[in-house]
Amino acid sequence: MDSNRREFILRSSLAVAASALVPGRLFAQQPPAAAPQPPTVPMFASLRRNIGTFTARGGTMGWLVGPDAVVVIDSQFADTSKMFLDGFKPMTGGRKIDLLINTHHHPDHTGGNKVLQPSVVKIVAQENAPGLQRKQAAAAKSEDQQAYADTTYKTDWKVDLGSEVVSARHYGPGHTGGDGVIFFQKANIVHMGDLMSHQRHPRVDRPAGASIRNWLVSLEKVVKDHNADTIYIFGHSKVGAPVTGPKGDLLALQDTRQERAQLAAAEAQRDLARVNFERLQGLLNERVISRAEFDRATAEQRQADGRVGEIHASIDRKTIKADGSDLSFVTVKVVDKDGTVVPVADNLIQFALTGAGSIAGVDNGHQIDHEGFKGKQRKAFHGLALAIVQAQTKSGRVVLKASADNLPSASVVINTR
Repeated sequence: MDSNRREFILRSSLAVAASALVPGRLFAQQPPAAAPQPPTVPMFASLRRNIGTFTARGGTMGWLVGPDAVVVIDSQFADTSKMFLDGFKPMTGGRKIDLLINTHHHPDHTGGNKVLQPSVVKIVAQENAPGLQRKQAAAAKSEDQQAYADTTYKTDWKVDLGSEVVSARHYGPGHTGGDGVIFFQKANIVHMGDLMSHQRHPRVDRPAGASIRNWLVSLEKVVKDHNADTIYIFGHSKVGAPVTGPKGDLLALQDTRQERAQLAAAEAQRDLARVNFERLQGLLNERVISRAEFDRATAEQRQADGRVGEIHASIDRKTIKADGSDLSFVTVKVVDKDGTVVPVADNLIQFALTGAGSIAGVDNGHQIDHEGFKGKQRKAFHGLALAIVQAQTKSGRVVLKASADNLPSASVVINTR
């Protein structure tokens, strides 16, 4: 993966953290008008051993038309699933679809379930997916347009269909909390769902249980579970890019330890940034306080709490593996005398490390900050900065000190074993 894309992933993800600390950005502007959508062109493509893909609008569908069974993976939207059926029935000779397998709950993958349901014997999904789909449908008031899995699995599921063996595995939270990777074992073809987004920015659905950190671990595990001949079907691709590819495309999402650090840093920073105004936003959304009260309270915090008092530092993991790659994320907050983050603080934070580790990178979530990820200092942005500590290959003790002019410094201790 080139450095420009790595930078784009990092900065666009961390921009969420920055906006969470500036209420005006959340409410003051209307979203830009959506770009015109290109016409929907349904397309079937064969891969090998009676397996192929279908693309129209939404997530890439997979299919198997074998002598012993018919299998479909995902269902896109209601309108495109009708397009799929129109083209698929001649391929199956009107046979029933033995299995419809959902890779996860998002509407561009399950929106056509109800259209396909009369032609389907069984719908399969990871056990968390139906609940997430129901919650999603309730929010969109589209319950009457849904069809849910009637067969679920926790971690692993497999069925022998004679000419093909189909299995599904849940590697833990990734794109959502209910992702499944589907494997056609004899054909050696893997459908990744949205765990693989090719040449486009991946979506991280945190309310549905997503985890960037485990997503990257999952990609590594998927590659290790298969071989160099495996064909991977991607949930999405950039317009004009292929929807299938080799393992190298998966590894491009985490092609270096620095890439892993950048993406995981985005997750850690976004979590922290959301905390400061979370309570006020909740009260506003529940109409406990008015918009005027919200604006006044946040303005008062920015002004009255603008008196910087000291630096606080915290870590996500006190002990990491001494394997040369494990990471701990150190969050630095510039706070006032009461320990509240000062949103206007932009102090230059200096990092100094001693012991059995190194500084893998620093950042602050500022979208237009063009300083490199590597370094030992970074200006705070809305009172926050982040340092990533990487273990060496020997056990020991790491001390990271964060300091700024005219402020008491803060230190954290990390053990490597």
